[in-house]
Amino acid sequence: MNKALSKSKNNIVGGNKFILSSYNTGIDNQISFKAIKDNNVVKLTFFSKEKDENLKIKKSDIDIDIDKNFKIITSNIATVNYYEKGKKIIGEDIFNEMNKFDTCLIVDFTNTNICYIFLNVNTSGNKSIKDFEDNHKKLNLKRLDTLMIIRFKQLGLDINFVNKFMAAVKGYVDKSKEEEKKRKAAEEDTPVSTEEGNQAGGKKMNNYKILNNLILKLNKINNVKKLTKPKAVKPAKPTKPKPVKLTKPKAVKPVKLTKPKATKPTKPKDNKPKATKPTKPKATKSKAIKKI
Repeated sequence: MNKALSKSKNNIVGGNKFILSSYNTGIDNQISFKAIKDNNVVKLTFFSKEKDENLKIKKSDIDIDIDKNFKIITSNIATVNYYEKGKKIIGEDIFNEMNKFDTCLIVDFTNTNICYIFLNVNTSGNKSIKDFEDNHKKLNLKRLDTLMIIRFKQLGLDINFVNKFMAAVKGYVDKSKEEEKKRKAAEEDTPVSTEEGNQAGGKKMNNYKILNNLILKLNKINNVKKLTKPKAVKPAKPTKPKPVKLTKPKAVKPVKLTKPKATKPTKPKDNKPKATKPTKPKATKSKAIKKI
C-alpha cells in the first residue's frame, strides 16, 4: 500500500482535517451531511432500509453529470466489486438495482468530477451483489479490469477500507441521530429513554476521527495523478537468432580396399599305405603224449 496512505488509524491522515457539518434528517432512513476542508466540499448521503422495504434512492439524490466519473463499489463482509459508469448518463434502471442493497453511501466530491457510490450487503440471503453483476452491462456500467483493481487496492481502496468506511459512517449517523433525539427532547422537555441513552454511550467515540481519516484517504486517491490504467508493458521483441553457417563436412576419401593375397593351395601329401609284410604263422609242434 502507498506509504502516504497507510498512517496509523489513530491519527488524522494528511494534516488539516475535514469539518463535518450537521446532517439533514428530513427523510426517513436517509441522512446527508458535508465534510468541508478549505475549498474542498464532500457531500455524503447515507441510506439504510427497513426490514421488509427497499432503499429509497432516487435519481435526484445524485448529481447526474455527463462528465462526472462514477465509481460504484458493491461489497459484503468478504467480497468487493468495482464498476465505472459508461459514457452515457446513468439511467433510471440502475436505481432499481441499487435499492436492493441493505445500505448505500454516496460520496460526492463536489469540486471535482468524481463520485463514489458504496453499495453494501450486511444480511444473509440478499442476492443484490450477484444481481448487480449480472445486470451491470445493461446498466451501462463496466467492471474494472484486473490491472485497475490492483491499482485501487494499492491505493488503499480494498475490502478492509470499504467495510471500515461503511461502519464509521453508520456509527457517525447513529451517534448523530441520538444527539438529535436528545436535542429535541431537551426542547420538548422530554427525557430520553434509558435504553436509548445506553446505546449512545456504547458507541465508539472515535467514529468522527475514523470517518475523517477515510474521507481524507479518498481525497488523496482522487488527487493521485496517475489513477489511470497502467500502460501495458510491450513484450520485448524476440531477437532473431543469427544464422549459423553450415560447415561443409570434409570429404572423406574412401579407404582403398586391399586385395587379399592369393594363397597357393598346398597339395595334400599322398599318404601311401605302408606295405605290411604278411606275418607267417608260427608252426606249433604238437607235443607227444606219453603212454601210461
